[in-house]
Amino acid sequence: MTLSKKPDYKQYSLSELHDVKEHIDKEAYPDRYRLLIEEIELRKQLPEPKAESRVFSKTEKVFILKSVMLLVAVFLSHSLFKAYKTGGITARGGDEYYLATNPMGFYFIVVFHGLFLFYAIYFVFFSSDKDY
Repeated sequence: MTLSKKPDYKQYSLSELHDVKEHIDKEAYPDRYRLLIEEIELRKQLPEPKAESRVFSKTEKVFILKSVMLLVAVFLSHSLFKAYKTGGITARGGDEYYLATNPMGFYFIVVFHGLFLFYAIYFVFFSSDKDY
């Protein structure tokens, strides 16, 4: 027992309709083939609507980047302030470096965070749209 559900060719794109036309068995499904040809002819008369895509302007892109960098600056500032108060800092992966037990690792992560904080602040406040 096979269920013969007729396809809704109105939901297909024009390229999909041409693909079905190439692969359909015309003798086994003459009604479907006729519907397919009718739908292709209808689509040729009515052009297929193109999907609208949202393109951000240069100013919008820079605004989004500056917003993200501002959030990064807040996170890094908090991380560095916490390191100053507690004497420990957490690196990527959850590793904790303490000034008392691992000063080299602690200072490395602090300098790393500090450089990125400096870059984020510079990017947010001192870069212009002309730079990008």
